[in-house]
Amino acid sequence: MKLRCKNADVLSTEDQVATNGDDDVEPYRFVYLNNPLENAKLKYIGNTITTSRYTLFSFLPKVLWYQFSKLANAYFLMISVMQCIKRISNTDGFPASLPALTIIVLIDMVFIAMEDYRRHTSDRKTNDIPVHRFDAANGIFEERPSRSLVVGDIIKIFNREVIPADCVILGAFEQNPDQPRGICYVETKSLDGETNLKMRQGVECVYTTLRSDADLAHLHGHVECEVPNNSIHHFNGTLALGSSHNECIGANSILLRGCTIRNTEFVFGLVVNTGRDTKIMMASLNKDTVKWSNMELRLNRQILYIVALMIVLCVTGASIGTKWNLKNLSLDRNEKAWDRVLTSPTENYFMLCLYYFLLLNSFIPVSLYVSMTSVKFIQAYFMNADVKMYHPDTDTPCQVRTMALNEELGQINYVFTDKTGTLTCNVMEFRKCSIRGISYGVGDTEVGLAAKMRQNVAYDPAHASQTRPVVAPFVNFQDDSIFEASTCPHLALFWEHLAVCHTVMPESASDGTLRLSASSPDEQALVAAAACFGHSFYARSPGEALVQTPSGAVTYKILDVLEFNSTRKRMSVVAEKPDGSLALLCKGADTVIYERLADTSDAAVLRVRDQTLEHMETFASEGLRTLVIAHAVVDRAKYTAWSAEYKKASNNMAEIEKRRRGDPNQIDALMDAMETDL
Repeated sequence: MKLRCKNADVLSTEDQVATNGDDDVEPYRFVYLNNPLENAKLKYIGNTITTSRYTLFSFLPKVLWYQFSKLANAYFLMISVMQCIKRISNTDGFPASLPALTIIVLIDMVFIAMEDYRRHTSDRKTNDIPVHRFDAANGIFEERPSRSLVVGDIIKIFNREVIPADCVILGAFEQNPDQPRGICYVETKSLDGETNLKMRQGVECVYTTLRSDADLAHLHGHVECEVPNNSIHHFNGTLALGSSHNECIGANSILLRGCTIRNTEFVFGLVVNTGRDTKIMMASLNKDTVKWSNMELRLNRQILYIVALMIVLCVTGASIGTKWNLKNLSLDRNEKAWDRVLTSPTENYFMLCLYYFLLLNSFIPVSLYVSMTSVKFIQAYFMNADVKMYHPDTDTPCQVRTMALNEELGQINYVFTDKTGTLTCNVMEFRKCSIRGISYGVGDTEVGLAAKMRQNVAYDPAHASQTRPVVAPFVNFQDDSIFEASTCPHLALFWEHLAVCHTVMPESASDGTLRLSASSPDEQALVAAAACFGHSFYARSPGEALVQTPSGAVTYKILDVLEFNSTRKRMSVVAEKPDGSLALLCKGADTVIYERLADTSDAAVLRVRDQTLEHMETFASEGLRTLVIAHAVVDRAKYTAWSAEYKKASNNMAEIEKRRRGDPNQIDALMDAMETDL
């Protein structure tokens, strides 16, 4: 990894850590568009991936170190050395344990070599995967092996292809080139285990200018982004196109190595991290780390216990032997034969201790580890060949990556999950709502019925059966009273809010129907509900949201999107309505929305807020997910001043880095300042 310094020097990661306090070092990475000479000066690493642990030169020393880090092997090596000392040897100076130990270590080394050979084979296949790299001189894409990619390359990734490096999205296939959206979908199960597709969107100032592959040659500028790290859910950077425009790059505009492009014909990407600098490689364990199973760690402890027992027996035997010698042998050479003469009681005691230690060495079996390794190797073979662990839809068999951990699978007793999406199959339905203190929606969920049974409340299905249900994708709503109140202005404002305050992207399906692509099932259900009640979000263009209302098509200008995160627990949109007024539309958890409501002494308003809270508690007791929506009218002069400060902070890498670390920063402070008096 390299860092760009103000004096144009290049520092390694280690140097940067050591000089963190130096003002001459910028902890950011620079990547230049269509400027390979500038990128080459920064000496970033290549895209070759190495997951193997050993080379021809490092294999012998590393494996021997690993072998003799096992207590049993170290123990028998010590026994072999002691057997060479004739004064204490019970084998006349011959290392009797060494041949068996050598064979066992060699067998273990063969298993390790076979396992690492498979890693080398996998690495070669990965590094030789063909990728399409842009040749700016000729304006065409050329096929090259993945290992040849360098930082700054522009690549074209096709549907169902694995992303070969961390990339910033420059553009994507557009069904309607006149209204570019820069949208693509990725499957991230190799990173986070999630099987649902995630939407990603390119940098607007780039994808709006691309009409063909040749247009990529006209892109000039640079990306300033964070140094490589292992955080797969965060990315901070800015893209400067030309000499004037500066646009922020977030995690939503990044394609990470190992993910797969889905439901998108092709994507253009600018390579920013390669090889071991990619997030997936930095998130994985160090390749030199040896994995020890719980059983091996426990085995080492048991060996220590056995050695301790042997020492006790040796000390006991040596003490008794020395006492017997003192009683039965003489120190005078003239009285006894030379082999019956006791030279020194102390020396005799230590010699007997070592002699007994060699005599009892078979307490620990010499074939201990090779037996375990042989069993694990055979286990790995059968696991890889197990038909019941084969997934035919994706042609994916079981793959044992580290056979040292086979028995860990047998240690699992419980599986816990807090992933709501896992339990709901990532599908949400709009069931109930509370608008201006009035609750709409009847019917009970399974959780609600169970709660009523616990409270001994009778369930009356007659009421629900008398209503006409609104059933549509992601909507399951029953209550005629909402149709009777359809002329109420508060209802129109409610549906307008749901139709505008979101990041959903509409798509035209192959059968001509409109499909909503959302980053979360919550937003999908809310937008679908608004469409069912007359406010249908049907298109999005840069900076605009198009909604079909009962009075006709309406265009809302989306001036700013204050995105959701787990700390803020809310998202907001600053929109310009068709009448020219500005509004802040906010939605999120009740705890954060209620504390941002405008102060009031109006009893009617306070009563509505209390009733809404009561309704939310009722909804939650029925097992429904709840959120609160609120809005505020924004003064244009106030917004203009705020927007200038917000854009400045959003493009400031220092503030972006503070926000990533969770430190106080101007970006969050400005968001909080706008989301007040709702």
